Amino acid sequence: ILSPHANQTPLHRLERLGFHRTLDSIILRIVELDGDDSTLLEALESLCVRIYMCYARPTWKFRRLVDDTCEFFGDAFFQPGVWRQNLLGCWKTSWPDDGQFTQAMLAKRVFGPGAQRRRLLYMLERIEGTLSAKLPVSLQFETNTCSIEHVMPQTLSDTWKQSLGGG
Repeated sequence: ILSPHANQTPLHRLERLGFHRTLDSIILRIVELDGDDSTLLEALESLCVRIYMCYARPTWKFRRLVDDTCEFFGDAFFQPGVWRQNLLGCWKTSWPDDGQFTQAMLAKRVFGPGAQRRRLLYMLERIEGTLSAKLPVSLQFETNTCSIEHVMPQTLSDTWKQSLGGG
């Protein structure tokens, strides 16, 4: 599902995900210090998505991230020439690795009752955007006019049955 949202900045995507309120103090400080450079905001976006996917109750992890980052900005680690690298190092302790993230993507309920539609659309758009960049054709869909009908086929192949544990 590619949409007009696909080319938005990390700041816009954090807002769409609903993480911006929790992270306001971090975002404001990064924008104040870093201006238009989106490298740290992209890292923060990635970290937030990983935390959201990997933890059953991510709120405490977000609070810890905010506390650690605010402490970082007031700490001796904050040095003008190397603060970006040091901040990424600070975040590394909260960063779920690729294995944890892959397992969470396979296990977490992101579709159906209880799932947050805006976060599901975000995930699908980001996956689609990443994969379609490798395709020779450009596909554009409008999120406002599209709906998710089926996540899996109506008739299951043997591969699907095996993946679902019934094959």
